[in-house]
Amino acid sequence: MLIDSMELAYETFQGCRLRALYSEALLTALIPTLEEVRETGLLVLDVPESHLEPLPSDFKRATECRPDVERKTLHNRDQQWLRLCYISAVELRRLWADGAHRAVRSLGYAMHNVPYEISSGGLPRLMPISIQKWLDPFWGFEFRVAAFH
Repeated sequence: MLIDSMELAYETFQGCRLRALYSEALLTALIPTLEEVRETGLLVLDVPESHLEPLPSDFKRATECRPDVERKTLHNRDQQWLRLCYISAVELRRLWADGAHRAVRSLGYAMHNVPYEISSGGLPRLMPISIQKWLDPFWGFEFRVAAFH
């Protein structure tokens, strides 16, 4: 089955942001997906159906792609954004397991738009600035909130 990895990432961060009951299942599916994106450089992946087995069916449909979909690739300039997604997903899983739901919601909120930046050419492509300069003014508050929960 073909899936859009960045759609899965978006749905996962949104689920964490909203403290959805299925957030843990989304994180469990997202982390190996992001590892595969890092290895292959492909944003649309062919995965076994069992990869998304723990997810509700509406999430499977949301991330599934038609066979004729454009096979987007990860640009070198997006590697640091992908690393940010991966590190955040691992941290969200840890925070969820620790019951730190306020921190999960804050970090989910801070991260929910990053997947679209990677896949659709948002702000980082329009403004050639470093990830650090982009994070400071826009996300500093959300990361501080997550850190204190």
